[in-house]
Amino acid sequence: MRDLGKATQDPVLFFCEDWMLADEVTHVKMGSDWLRRITEKDPDRQKAALEFQRTVDKLFSFGGFRGEEEESPIHLARKFRTLAGFSEEEIVDLVDVAAEAYAEAQAMQAAATAAS
Repeated sequence: MRDLGKATQDPVLFFCEDWMLADEVTHVKMGSDWLRRITEKDPDRQKAALEFQRTVDKLFSFGGFRGEEEESPIHLARKFRTLAGFSEEEIVDLVDVAAEAYAEAQAMQAAATAAS
């Protein structure tokens, strides 16, 4: 949307989306940092929290539509995830989660087609 604001020379849209992205990066970074800090002395709790985070990431990949492939309608915001403090390993894991979700969605679609 920010890019659309820039392309259409709409300064209000560009500013609002730029502001929203800054807020999003900030709260994601804070959440990611705090998740690790409050669970650092409890490995089981940290593992459960990170597994929950992975489940949410899979849901928000929208059946694998959010990814890095050119044909992905929703692109993974790698630059903004890096700004939010994600490691390369965490970003690659998100890409893998999206690929898993896409494979599952394709399998469900194939099963539905075969059943009908």
